[in-house]
Amino acid sequence: MSQDDLTAKGKQIKGEIKKQWGKLTNDTAKTEEGKEDQRQGRRKEQDTEENDQSLNKDRIKGMGKQIKGEAQKQWGKYTGDNDKAAKGEKDKIAGKAQEKYGEINDKSKNQ
Repeated sequence: MSQDDLTAKGKQIKGEIKKQWGKLTNDTAKTEEGKEDQRQGRRKEQDTEENDQSLNKDRIKGMGKQIKGEAQKQWGKYTGDNDKAAKGEKDKIAGKAQEKYGEINDKSKNQ
């Protein structure tokens, strides 16, 4: 699976989270924003050509942590649980770091 494929899937998942968040909070603007993110992700997925740019485990795990962290952060904000929101932000940052580590590792192997 290429990085573009994962980016497209991530956009779709992020859109679903926004859409559900909007429904939960009765925020129609957030719901529509989520739907648009989902559409963009599907278009990107359809437009993505298969290439050989594979991702290592660190990059994939990092992307997953970012999505999980964002969802946890938003849930913490919604429920007023500042500890949960802070943990979500921490997980999101850790995911970015892990993804970046994977990118650097890939670049060093290709040189």
